[in-house]
Order: sequence, then structure tokens, then C-alpha cells
Amino acid sequence: MLRPCSICNGPQEYLPMIHERWRSGESIAAIAREYSLSEDALTRHLKNHVGANDKTGNGSSMDAASVFHEIAIRAGELARSRKMPKRRMPNRTG
Repeated sequence: MLRPCSICNGPQEYLPMIHERWRSGESIAAIAREYSLSEDALTRHLKNHVGANDKTGNGSSMDAASVFHEIAIRAGELARSRKMPKRRMPNRTG
């Protein structure tokens, strides 16, 4: 059984910053040190969820699961930042 990604299971608010810094060319070692992450775990995360060859940010080497993961993270951030009210379900009596 595969272990869950420790980076994905950590604080979600840092993921976009980590990804952007890596895409801009900053070393994995420097990013891992600043966020108190395992360098190996961050390397695996970037390879498996961002795309090891995708430093352009265009998603060219990302698979569908990685794209969905990024969208889910960004949607969650947007929802938290806007503190959207919960929608009420229509009463379906019939």
C-alpha cells in the first residue's frame, strides 16, 4: 500500500508558494529547509504531483490527477479566502 504524500497532507496554504518558488528555479534543498520539510519528501512530491520536468508552470508534464490536485488546492484556498456561505439545499418534498 502506498503512503500518502506528506507534503500534500501538510499545511495546504504553503503549497502554491512552494510550487512557485521551485518553478522559478530555487533549489529543493533551500525550499525544504525554509519550510522544515524533508528534502526527499519534497522531491517526491514535486515529481509525482507537479511534474519533475515542468518548471514552466504550463502543466505540460502534469498528469490528470496532478492537475485535479492543483485545482482542488486552489479552490479550497479561494473558498477559505472568501468565506463563502454554505448553500442550502432546496426542500424536495414530493
